[in-house]
Amino acid sequence: MTALRQAAVSGVKWAAVSQISRQILLLGTLVLLTRLVGPQNYGLLSMAITVTGFADLLKDLGTGAAIIQRSECDDNLLSSTFWLNLGIGILCTVLIALGAPLAALYFREPGVAPVLRLLSLSFVISSLGLVQLALIQRAIAFRALALIEISAAVAGAAVGIGMGLSGMGVWSLVSQTLATTLTTTILAWVANPWRPHAHFERSAIETIRSYGAGLVGFNIANYIIRNADYALVGRYLGAVSLGIYTLAYRIMLFPQQSLSLVINRVMFAVLSRIDDEVRFRRAYIQLATMIAFLATPIFVLLGALREPLVRAAFGPEWLPAAPLLLMLAPVGLFQSLSGTVGLIYQARARTDWLLRWGVAAGIITVAGFIVGLRWGIFGMATAYAIVTLATSYPVFAIPFRLIGLPVTEFVRELLPALACGAGMLLVILGLVPLITNLPDLAALALLGATGGAVYLGLSWWLNRAAIHVVARMLLD
Repeated sequence: MTALRQAAVSGVKWAAVSQISRQILLLGTLVLLTRLVGPQNYGLLSMAITVTGFADLLKDLGTGAAIIQRSECDDNLLSSTFWLNLGIGILCTVLIALGAPLAALYFREPGVAPVLRLLSLSFVISSLGLVQLALIQRAIAFRALALIEISAAVAGAAVGIGMGLSGMGVWSLVSQTLATTLTTTILAWVANPWRPHAHFERSAIETIRSYGAGLVGFNIANYIIRNADYALVGRYLGAVSLGIYTLAYRIMLFPQQSLSLVINRVMFAVLSRIDDEVRFRRAYIQLATMIAFLATPIFVLLGALREPLVRAAFGPEWLPAAPLLLMLAPVGLFQSLSGTVGLIYQARARTDWLLRWGVAAGIITVAGFIVGLRWGIFGMATAYAIVTLATSYPVFAIPFRLIGLPVTEFVRELLPALACGAGMLLVILGLVPLITNLPDLAALALLGATGGAVYLGLSWWLNRAAIHVVARMLLD
């Protein structure tokens, strides 16, 4: 095994440990806090995060990714980047605190303003650790990163649940975010020995300006895609509807983040060091087929078992979120795969292409949301699914030009996993009428276990190569 492959395998394992552990903690915390704070407070936080999430895209101007992608980074670049990030963090905090009343006016919800003022502190806190975290990822030191992230998630969960049990409402959700950010920054300084020097060189920043500008531009466009629905629902349908919509969306995001984002974090650093196009293409296809193999059964179960899942985990008051999952589950599966194409743009230093596509996709998606708003939150989820399907071909075809990969070859590699998922879905749907009298947890366990067994059996027949890839990844 080559040193790079060893680093990739180890990195994926530790990234998976971190992401799965954090998602379990976040999911458990979400289940508890949604019961404690209710849809109104949860919707209030979602309104605030719509604002802070946009500023979050600007906090490092893409410098973290540039540090990871570059073959060499000297101390002048790192120190200059550190002070730039700190300045941006302070600016974001001040602007959000001053602009909080405008956000409250837009959402027609006065409670958003104080929430935003407190949340704005997270930008100063996080800016202090951005370079350290980038250096840890650059070194493919994902064991250290996993320990940092798990510890931060535990700290955030403890603070959030503790305050939630004390009846602090939305402030328990805000404090969870701040505690997680503070813990991450402190542990990043402990884990990485690099320290900034007291100088700033504009010329050093200029060397990564174009790379970072393209990436930030795309992130802004992508943010608009992912948050235009929140902004529209929050303004026109209210906090309760936004809380329900946000819950459905976050349920969809949990498995997506636990799969593609885990692997992407590691593979970005790895693929950036592969110059040969054939090797790059082979590594990317193997990555995508592994994600398809792992993601397909999860999203099939999420869509097919949506009602007992929501009822058992969050309670009957959140049941209106279940129909949304029917539309969002296919979106989650697609985005688990399409989320990997950013690796191609970034590793090949073509963030300008990424930006152009992001702007085009953003215009199409926002237009779809505006149309879907007429039919409420279900119309929004349906519009999301339709737009995702309509843009599926260019999402892959454009970046594949950079590595000479035909879309037809890519689809052919994914067909076995999709066929196994279809067979699994048919079996589950056939069993649903037989378990209508079972308690929700028992129905989830029975159908989940049966569906999983069917998927593995079909995969052994139709997709054995993917099983071998995942087995090697686990055993190496």
